[in-house]
Amino acid sequence: MIVFKIFPGPFSFHVPGFPFAIGDQELFSPAEFKYIGKYGYIGKSFKFIFPPHDGKAKQATEFEAGVPDDKKEPYIYQWIYTSTQIMKWILFGIFVIGLCATVMAQDSTKSNKYDPTAIMILDRMSDVIGEMNSCSFKTSVANDVSNPEFGTIREFVNSEIFMVGPDKMMLNYHGPKGHRQIWYDSTQYAIFDYEEKNYALVEAPNTIIAMIDSIHQHFEFDFPAADFFYPNFTDDLLDHSDRIALLGRTDINGAECFHILAKNTNITAQIWINNDAYNLPAKLVINYHSKPGNPQYECTFSDWHVNPNLPNAIFRFVPPPGAHRVRLMPADTPQSVTK
Repeated sequence: MIVFKIFPGPFSFHVPGFPFAIGDQELFSPAEFKYIGKYGYIGKSFKFIFPPHDGKAKQATEFEAGVPDDKKEPYIYQWIYTSTQIMKWILFGIFVIGLCATVMAQDSTKSNKYDPTAIMILDRMSDVIGEMNSCSFKTSVANDVSNPEFGTIREFVNSEIFMVGPDKMMLNYHGPKGHRQIWYDSTQYAIFDYEEKNYALVEAPNTIIAMIDSIHQHFEFDFPAADFFYPNFTDDLLDHSDRIALLGRTDINGAECFHILAKNTNITAQIWINNDAYNLPAKLVINYHSKPGNPQYECTFSDWHVNPNLPNAIFRFVPPPGAHRVRLMPADTPQSVTK
């Protein structure tokens, strides 16, 4: 026997053990009831939701009850079901509970692998970067490189970057190979070596991201922490990570930052993102487990300026007097503007 309780008040309905909706909505298969009360719905018929009846139409069953003496008590309705119908309900309930448990277990496993708060912070950072019209910032890079005589050694590079989306960039670089400067103006890529007093020009695609990809592919030049500027940064990180976790908050150069870790078999990446209005990157550390010597790459960001007014002239290269043009050779061996 299934007991239905209609509580005083418009459309209040409860069936022990089942979530039901009341009113004009239909969920599962319909049946009908009507009740007699003192609240303006005397004799009105309403549809309610009930577990499925094999998809077949069933004859509506009407219920009537008297008004209880105490208005606070629910009206009681009874509907007698056969053992077959009740068994179908039980089996259906077991199926739904099992399905929900499986989905929840999968969601729990996924949540354990990919922290939703970490993903939200990464998405926020990417959204802010993607909506910027222009920016400038500085980077300090410490990079482990292989030396044939001494093994793994650490090199340092300091850069200043100016960008106007989607097609202008200037990079000022100080590192082991001296002072270099790079200009990109949507048509060409120019690099000038202040030590050698020579320069090279290369035709380039018409966006910053396409230019970075092209220069890296043909000449194996690496731009400092360029991954953050790719629109699919978070999705790419998810695709290549076995685990993403939020490790907490910590201080980087006097500013509070979120500390996020992403790892797979070959790489562990740690990302620190400023806990402020912009949520821009503060630091990136990558450990390469599968490379000899387990080298590390570390990049610290500073002096972020969002949407500065940058004149077009700073992105146009003009060869200085006495400078010599040289050919930029495709890299048979890795080389980099940051090394």
